[in-house]
Amino acid sequence: MNLFILSACPRQCAQWMFDVHIVKIITEAIQMLCVAKRMRDPEADHSGLYGASHVNHPVTIWVRESAENYRWTMALCDAMHDEWKYRFDHEESRVHGAYQKMLLLDPPRDEAFPQRSLTKFAQAMPEEYRCDDSIEAYHRYYQSPDKQRLASWRKRDRPDWFVPDPRFFGLRLRRLAKEGKRRARDTDVKSEPVEDGIGPAPIVERLRPRKKKTT
Repeated sequence: MNLFILSACPRQCAQWMFDVHIVKIITEAIQMLCVAKRMRDPEADHSGLYGASHVNHPVTIWVRESAENYRWTMALCDAMHDEWKYRFDHEESRVHGAYQKMLLLDPPRDEAFPQRSLTKFAQAMPEEYRCDDSIEAYHRYYQSPDKQRLASWRKRDRPDWFVPDPRFFGLRLRRLAKEGKRRARDTDVKSEPVEDGIGPAPIVERLRPRKKKTT
């Protein structure tokens, strides 16, 4: 669970996220919003929402800590949903499965939260990347070897603060490309984007064996 807060601006944050995170983090963020709704507005109708999970995760706690934190997370989800449609060429009418649940959310009243204003962003990452500035900490974490492997931005420029490490940068996409070439040697392959646009989704048509001539 994480939000990868790369900017104080929700839309900028979404534009800087890796492709794989645009697909994944929108679900995690909406799960956190559903937890906050259940805990801050327990008498409301919660049908159709995600169940309560990862309740004590530091970022889940942050989301329900203040009314502005909750609204900021909703704005991030809106931005990620727009980004998901833009990067992966989805129709404007297309709705991400998790986002459908956010459309059911009626935010709790401000009075239901312990605080009103935006609080310091939580940091969910190894200790070595943490610092006083949460955004800087997430920039560091995003450039770690594990995260460099995931790096790709469809239809977006790489953030100017991101320094690629050639030992790790984009290894995931390179591995997928290599696997695709290997399969193509033995099969006829047509590649189409997967539903969420992450990597090729080979549609394999195996060569039919030739019929033996009868004499």
